[in-house]
Amino acid sequence: MTTTRTLVTIAPGHQLAPDAAASALRMFAAGCPVAITEAWRSTATQAERRDQYLTGAGAFALPPGKSRHEVGEAVDWKASAAAWVRAHPEHGWRFTNRREWWHAEYFAALDVAPRPAPPNTQEEDDMFLIRDAHGTVGLSTPTGLRQITPAQLETWWNLGYRYPAGMDALADGPMAEVVASLGGWVK
Repeated sequence: MTTTRTLVTIAPGHQLAPDAAASALRMFAAGCPVAITEAWRSTATQAERRDQYLTGAGAFALPPGKSRHEVGEAVDWKASAAAWVRAHPEHGWRFTNRREWWHAEYFAALDVAPRPAPPNTQEEDDMFLIRDAHGTVGLSTPTGLRQITPAQLETWWNLGYRYPAGMDALADGPMAEVVASLGGWVK
């Protein structure tokens, strides 16, 4: 296996390939605990894990070049998250080694979970994304204020939705105090 070059952060210190990351972020938004032991790992780290296994100092690990961790399509979950993932197979994660209750691999063809709807862009010239003092995020439109949870906004950001050209300079990521006037989100 060749290591992937494009990785998306799903939690501090943990990254996955884009499709697997999108699935993980949707799971977190749906209630899965963010409880990860390890996700993507380099070929060098995979070699270390394999050496630990061969000397009896670690859990089973495939040889370098054979693990889906190296391409960002495997996660070693902590118990609370593993239970949630097992109960929600629609997200495309499967536990592939019966001796490792914590190890799951992502299969895009099995990911049938609903995708979050992108933000409403029907009235794009008159929309503003706002955040109040309590952290509530909303989309202000001429027809009223639509509340957006921080998790939804973070998910949209991590799935690749961005502000129109030039707007990124006005915002520091998706959770800025006042993001900007939207000319329509783009992907």
